[in-house]
Amino acid sequence: VVDDDLLLRLKEYLAKVTHIDFIIIDTPPTLAGLTLAALTAATDLLVVLSTNYYTIHGTQDLLGMYALVKKHINPGLHFLGAAIAIHDRRATLSREIAAQFTRDLEGRVFRITIPRSIKVDESHAMKKPVVYAFPGSDIAEIYKELAREIQIRIDMKEDDKGRAF
Repeated sequence: VVDDDLLLRLKEYLAKVTHIDFIIIDTPPTLAGLTLAALTAATDLLVVLSTNYYTIHGTQDLLGMYALVKKHINPGLHFLGAAIAIHDRRATLSREIAAQFTRDLEGRVFRITIPRSIKVDESHAMKKPVVYAFPGSDIAEIYKELAREIQIRIDMKEDDKGRAF
């Protein structure tokens, strides 16, 4: 059980921030209080999916939580989409899971898929985003392309307020 005051504290704090275009709240892959507070405070939900067996069940649970939060707490919450990451195109299971996400989320999966890359792990160790740690690398360019695709979805949402993903 999450205290209502605690649940709204993040939303109230973020409402005071006016000089930033985007705030990304990266929550752990659990459906605990921080995830609930983030969904309560957010305007958009972007889900990052790794292509492993456990992600399938966790994603179903997260989307269930999203539906409940949208219905009861934050009706303005918009499902922006899902990005497939840490994807190994060589692995049959990974390809099958990516295909299942694409089918199940019907047009909500971003076109860009982030492959598994050692450069991402190295950039974490350097405490830098991969686009700064390895500018010009293939993986940095893929992340930039995903960012452009996300911006297009945000622009589409703002252009057509009645349309919902």
